[in-house]
Amino acid sequence: MKLNSFSYKNKSWEVKDLEFDNVSLIVGKNATGKSRSLGAIDLFCKIITQKVSLPPDTDWKVSFSKDDGTVIDYHFTTIVENDNVVVTHESITIDDKDFLIRESPDSASLYNTLEQQSQKVYPPANKLVIHVNRDIRKHPYMEDFAHWAESSFGFKFASIAPNVPFDEQKYDLMTAIDEIPALYKLLGENNKEKIQEYIQDMGFKIEDIQFREGTPSDFLYIKESGAKDVLPHYELSQGMFRTVALLIFLEYLISKKKPATIIIDDLCEGLDYERATKLGQIVFENCRNNSIQLIATSNDMFLMDVIDIDYWNILQRKNSIVTSLNPKRNHDIFDEFRFTGLSNFDLLSSDFIFKSLKHD
Repeated sequence: MKLNSFSYKNKSWEVKDLEFDNVSLIVGKNATGKSRSLGAIDLFCKIITQKVSLPPDTDWKVSFSKDDGTVIDYHFTTIVENDNVVVTHESITIDDKDFLIRESPDSASLYNTLEQQSQKVYPPANKLVIHVNRDIRKHPYMEDFAHWAESSFGFKFASIAPNVPFDEQKYDLMTAIDEIPALYKLLGENNKEKIQEYIQDMGFKIEDIQFREGTPSDFLYIKESGAKDVLPHYELSQGMFRTVALLIFLEYLISKKKPATIIIDDLCEGLDYERATKLGQIVFENCRNNSIQLIATSNDMFLMDVIDIDYWNILQRKNSIVTSLNPKRNHDIFDEFRFTGLSNFDLLSSDFIFKSLKHD
């Protein structure tokens, strides 16, 4: 199941109608809401898997599509009532047919696929119906949400540090995973060779990567061409380690976890032109070729110039409301820009969008 669109609102902030493709790059100037938008998707995942309690005074509208083309729309609203968070609305529609209708905190109508009819259910006011009705025979569509949330992974690229385990990164996005050396150990030889090829193609002169057990943590030792000694992973440069970590993480997820969604904030942050462009191409191509939905954010001009604008969401912010320009909704602007001869990055950095919107 893939995420098609996402809207979220609380008392202080709103993101409206983000739209996603199989691979998507979210771009925008500083403070437009890129990381906060991913944080909202992260929060939604944690709500579905009940890793966090329902947040107060929020409104969520999320649309998914399945491999067979089925479109599932999910909407719920929370408020604070007598110092408790309660659900005032919850609905699921599948291809425009109602499968869940909840208009009060303590009752809802839920479609039973076995009996081909709706039934009355009485959820706790502070719980979503999808949390308390998980009969896979009667309501198989409920499992679609759980599977998507449990199969989504991600992290903040710019916060990866050689001496900090992935599950202790500052950015709390999606499902925490083990640290990189442990993941590398679990890979097959073909997967390790593929990582080696990617690294060399990016211009890093790494001849070999070796796993070694340690106390209290395991280590990767890196052999560079021309270097006398191998280096433990925590002595690598930030850029090299971030790249190695991401490639190992991606290969591990593809080979072991079969993820539905991978989300990366600040992709390619801090890398030079050659590394940023090649890493971006590797990540996007791997996700496309393995039917993995990728949602990445970046302000890196090198990365933007090699990712087709067909995959862009350009965030704009007015006060506390974040909106998006993308080829699906604003195809005239994107089509017109292609004829300018400008680089992809100019679509964001120039006044082309402003003039186009003003003209409209």
